[in-house]
Amino acid sequence: MTTRTALLGMHHQMARTGLRRVLTGKFEVTAVETVEEMFAHCQVRQYDLYVMDVNLGMPGAEYIEPAQRVYELLQQQVQQGLLSGLERKFYGISGGTAAKIAQEAGIPAVLNVDLMEIARRL
Repeated sequence: MTTRTALLGMHHQMARTGLRRVLTGKFEVTAVETVEEMFAHCQVRQYDLYVMDVNLGMPGAEYIEPAQRVYELLQQQVQQGLLSGLERKFYGISGGTAAKIAQEAGIPAVLNVDLMEIARRL
């Protein structure tokens, strides 16, 4: 059986730990704390699931550039045939309005509470 993999980029340790706990057993989880680490991991390995704070590195900010950067990289990899489609593979998350701003920019994003429910269904 092939192990599914997940890359988790969260700046809050409690959120990272809680989500890792939900995903463990379903995925082999790699967890990072910065957008630089997230970006670096995306460049060297393909994952089955990508989950990150929309505003990784800037807690509470209505700033979506971190998720936008990573999502654009993944889209490029899909176009180059290096990665299969991103439906249900990428989730940007936020506890505030950053999720809505990301959605308006075309980035798949959900509220933190919704993601925990999604993760349970994976």
